[in-house]
Amino acid sequence: MSEIAVSEIEAFFRQHRPGLKLPDGWFGRPFDGQHELTAVQETEDGLLIELDGRLRMLLRGPVEVAVEPGRRLVLTGFTSLSWERQDYGSSGRVHRTEYGPGTVELVVPAG
Repeated sequence: MSEIAVSEIEAFFRQHRPGLKLPDGWFGRPFDGQHELTAVQETEDGLLIELDGRLRMLLRGPVEVAVEPGRRLVLTGFTSLSWERQDYGSSGRVHRTEYGPGTVELVVPAG
């Protein structure tokens, strides 16, 4: 990981409010989400990304960041991903899913 990757992620979110595609598919309906970056930082073992103040991704291992034409940010190379989401509304319950290696995409709808 490098400061360059963090700055690429920050720059992408300054221009876009993307939908989120996790290793097992879309979070919500395709292109339904328009997520905002709350925080991104390097950790001892990877990269932590927080969206909307309630969605957290901890990507472990060497994370590769690529911005592809067509307004897509792709995160690959990680060895595992911890995904946490907090319910909207009054319960605020936290749900956690663990993934192995895979791909995370932040995608802006065409148009």
